[in-house]
Amino acid sequence: MSLSSNQLSILASHAEVGDRVAYYETLESFGENYAELALQVVLNSGVAVDLSRFSAAPSARLGHFPFESDGAFPAES
Repeated sequence: MSLSSNQLSILASHAEVGDRVAYYETLESFGENYAELALQVVLNSGVAVDLSRFSAAPSARLGHFPFESDGAFPAES
């Protein structure tokens, strides 16, 4: 995907103020397919995010990174 200098400027203005939601919403409006998934990650919503956390659990356990803070994967005793 190629963006115009005007589109890049708009994205840069969102990034400068730290507005990740506006950044990904704008990127999606420009036709970037990945932006919708990225926005779900930022908002911690959507099926893809829930599935990615589930998939990450076994390797996180091996690396000793607990997920108990969100209640999805209770800490092991």
